[in-house]
Amino acid sequence: MEEEGTALPPPERRLVITDPETLRVLADPLRLRIIEHLVAADAKPRTVKEIARDLSTSQTKLYYHVNLLEEHGLIRVVESRVVQGIIEKRYQVTALSFDVERRLVSPGMPGMDDAVFDLLTAMFDNTRRDIEDSIRAGLAATHEDTEPRKRMLLLKNLARLDEERAVEFRDRLLELIKEYTSEEAAEGSIFGLHLAMYPMVEPTKDDDHE
Repeated sequence: MEEEGTALPPPERRLVITDPETLRVLADPLRLRIIEHLVAADAKPRTVKEIARDLSTSQTKLYYHVNLLEEHGLIRVVESRVVQGIIEKRYQVTALSFDVERRLVSPGMPGMDDAVFDLLTAMFDNTRRDIEDSIRAGLAATHEDTEPRKRMLLLKNLARLDEERAVEFRDRLLELIKEYTSEEAAEGSIFGLHLAMYPMVEPTKDDDHE
């Protein structure tokens, strides 16, 4: 027996997080992995059982996190059916990318320091895990003689830019990302991209030290 779920449109391209509580919900390593997994799965609906299998974690453990993500509008139920007397739900992301409203990460916002720290920790931890998994699976490598498709780009750099050049650089990066991600290829591999560009605190100058 199957119950028809409410017909919903496909995920939005972008969703802006505007409230602190939703940001805190997203700022969790496991919940962020659930979101990333659903996006990487071409936004195809998944049950909690399927997500648990794909993430190699406990199905029971996931229910709490999935319920929080649904409650805050980050994922949604697109299908429900009765399986052996139990209602089985299939979940889909509400958007393919999530942005944070700038005011939420502005200095002075109550409790935001912790939320932003947690989000950064979750993002970098998940990126590290993804890279390690790719290397173990033989999908990525850093040595120069590897085939181009598997060659991983890992870069930490500094640049001194005036305001005009900094804005130009950021905008060109965003345009390049938009160009290559706005349309999904019918075939090909999924590539991870973790980008951070930010003004840095200037090193303290010691005028007394030669």
